[in-house]
Amino acid sequence: MADTNNFLEIERKFLIHLDKIDLSLLPSSKIKQGYILRAETGSVRIRIEERKLFDKLDNNVHYVTDSYMMIKKRVDEMSNQEITIPLQYETAMEILDKNCYKPPIEKTRYIYQIDELKWEIDVFEGHRKGLVLAEVEITSR
Repeated sequence: MADTNNFLEIERKFLIHLDKIDLSLLPSSKIKQGYILRAETGSVRIRIEERKLFDKLDNNVHYVTDSYMMIKKRVDEMSNQEITIPLQYETAMEILDKNCYKPPIEKTRYIYQIDELKWEIDVFEGHRKGLVLAEVEITSR
């Protein structure tokens, strides 16, 4: 049986301008994703994420690649149910290439922590270049 992460998420997204945030100092990851299914009621997508990690012990940058199938179902207008299933990298690449809508979405995700809130700032590349979204997950409505 697949190892899944299944939870209810309440998230808010905002269009932002980057004139006041220095992204170069934030943890980041490169994301490539494609949709197998997209509908008002939910989506199924494949994501490959290369995270940049800084090792304080040896002062080096290391990269870790994770691949997932993500199934999202709209619960109501403010929340979603999301299931994340880990995939082998080769499997994810094959599904992205053969089964997802083209072109894939490419973006760099930066993590910006403010107190208990973790903001994910997505800077899009490719056909969505110039789009910048900030998303925050909250625990209650």
